Amino acid sequence: MSGIEVLSTEEHELQKENRHLVETIVALREKLEQLQYGEQKKVQTAKAESSSEIDLLRETISALREQLESIQIEKQNSIQKAVASANDEIQQLIKTATALRDQLSAEKIKHAAKMQRQKRDAINEIQQLQDTINKLRESIDEK
Repeated sequence: MSGIEVLSTEEHELQKENRHLVETIVALREKLEQLQYGEQKKVQTAKAESSSEIDLLRETISALREQLESIQIEKQNSIQKAVASANDEIQQLIKTATALRDQLSAEKIKHAAKMQRQKRDAINEIQQLQDTINKLRESIDEK
């Protein structure tokens, strides 16, 4: 073999090896791109799932917030009704107490007047009896 043939064979081998390396690089690049694409797809899927979950959680939070506000409004209404009812009952009790106080006062006045009449009647009766006794004494003394 001559020097040119050896070079030609070496060149051919080098070209072959070079093509093989280029093909390997292309294959590795394609594999890397596929892996990157797969990773991007996974990231996008994870983002979409997270976004959906976040939206769902936001909706749930909003619904719970509305429910809490509704419960608080109902609670305030119940408290206001209870306070109004208690105030009405207090006013009724005050009116009843006032009426009973007035009635008791009127009864005391009636009772005091009745006692005065009875005392006056008793005094008059005693006076009449004493007058009768005196007349009877005088009548006995005259006999």
